[in-house]
This record gives sequence, C-alpha cells and structure tokens, in this order.
Amino acid sequence: MEQNIFIHDGKKKAEIIQDGVYDIAIIGSGPAGATAAIYASRGKAKTIVLDKAPGTGALAITHKIANYPGQIDEVAGQELLDKLRNQAANFGANFVVTHVQGIMSNDDSKTIFTTDGILQAKSIFIAVGARGGRKNKITGEDEFLGRGVSYCATCDASFYKDKTVAVIGDNEEAIEEVMVLSKFASKMYVLIPGKVVTGNIDQESIPNNDKYDVRLNTKVKEIKGSDSVESIILENGEEVSVNGVFIYLSGNQPNTEFLNGIVETTEDGYIRVNEFMETNIPGIFAGGDIRKPPVKQAVVAAADGAIAAMSCEKYLHKKKTVAPQYG
Repeated sequence: MEQNIFIHDGKKKAEIIQDGVYDIAIIGSGPAGATAAIYASRGKAKTIVLDKAPGTGALAITHKIANYPGQIDEVAGQELLDKLRNQAANFGANFVVTHVQGIMSNDDSKTIFTTDGILQAKSIFIAVGARGGRKNKITGEDEFLGRGVSYCATCDASFYKDKTVAVIGDNEEAIEEVMVLSKFASKMYVLIPGKVVTGNIDQESIPNNDKYDVRLNTKVKEIKGSDSVESIILENGEEVSVNGVFIYLSGNQPNTEFLNGIVETTEDGYIRVNEFMETNIPGIFAGGDIRKPPVKQAVVAAADGAIAAMSCEKYLHKKKTVAPQYG
C-alpha cells in the first residue's frame, strides 16, 4: 500500500483533511504520536497525524540514541522516528504537515482547525512535546541543537564521557541533570543566571571539588563552534572551552496556546492526564512530554502513545476496559 507519510502537496493535503470523519486525530508525530498511530491504525481506526514541523522535535534533532529497546546499534533520532512513522503508515495512518490552530469539542465529535482546512474526528491525541516557549534563546543555541546543545542529560550524557560540559540553568531540573552528567563528564561548568535555583534542591547539592565549577549570577552570551560546540562566551566576555552545553532555563513552557483552555493544564502549561492518558474532556487524550513525565525519554513517550491509542479504542467503542493488542 502507499505510504502516506508527510504529505506536502496542498491539494492532496486538503483532500485528506476533509476526507470524512477520522476515528482519531493525532497532533504531533514524535515517539508518542507515531506510536499512537501504530496502535490506532493497526486496530483499524481511521487515523490522521498532524505535525507542523516533523523534523524539529526533541527526538528528531537528537544526534545519537543508544538506549532504545531493540535498537542494538546507535541510531540518529530522525532515523528512529522514520521507522516508527513508516510502521504506522504501513498500517494505514496518514501523516500531514500542517499547523493546528485550535480545537473544539462537542460531545462525541471534535473539530480541529488547521491552516489547510477543518478536520473532523471522534477523538484527539495531543502529543506536541514540550520544546519551545522560551523567547530569549542564547546565540548559537538553535544552530548547534543536536550538535553539542541538548536539553536532556538523561538522553545524551553518555556521549560526553571524559569531556567538558556546561550546564546552564536556574531550576531544580538543572541540578538533577548535573548529577546525571557527573557520571560521565570529566569537567563541568554549572552556570546559574541568578542568585538562587528554584525548586526543592539547589546548587548546595553539588559536590565541592575541582570537577565542578559552579558560578552564580553568570549568563551565557553565545555558543560557538564549527561542526559542533567548541566553546561558550560568558556575558563578561570570558570564553570557556566546552564540548557540550545542556540548557535548563526557566521559560521552556510547552506550546499549548492553541488549546485555548479546553483541557486542564498545570500552572506551567502541561496537560493534566490520568494513568490512561485521558484529559478532563472525554475523547481528548494527551501524552509524551506535554504531560510532564517524571523522565523525558523516547521510550516513555512511546509507552504513553500506546496507552493513549488503546484508551481511545475503549472510548470509541464504549468498552468498559482497555483491551491490549497482541499478536
């Protein structure tokens, strides 16, 4: 069968979007969205996946992955995503590049407003991830994303064994990620823009030895390099040689503005869900980094997608329990 992956043609795109009522519309094609598409389409649900920028998600820009189950050799994030998306397409899922501008829910029907037309679906799975939202990017941050700049030490720390890294952050997550990186990096610069770290743990938790150079009131002006990160320029003009930069600055909020308050969110913008990935609105599910999982990993997001798809199947067919897929 034809693999309907990332349709760009305007006419064909509009035709697919307006092609009757879909059982499930998935917003986001990262590991959560792609896995949900695998499970939903394999279960014979009419499935469409909408993504405005399928090559820019957290997994897509990850340079190397070495801990995804079943993937023995190191693999680029984009390659792993392509495998997931192709698998879903083989089961019949349609993938469309379009910008979702809003959604509306009326009992058993959902309406999704996109730049290419209005889409009708019986259920929605929101899997847009949590990258973006911070307006004041560091010069070079986007340029070296995936080439030395990372937002996840749990994902990338092992690639910096015996190397020098900088952790830039002002929150609890930054300090937690310092601990993860400490198992691999030989030298660490911990750069805190203000006087304090917000959260339950702070810079006092970092061991006091020569491996760590902790600096308060220190801002990074620029990230420099050629093929990958080579140094950072501090606001005072000092240049520090580093191999990697891990960024955890306040303001990295999920992009949920398009929801217009339809589903419940936390104070910092993440969607509230239960163990079945259900939001407070029947028929609308959410998963992956948009729900603020305890750890941000591709395999965790993929699990969310599987749960959401099976929960959606329960919702569509008004079943009493979630039915796992076997065989």
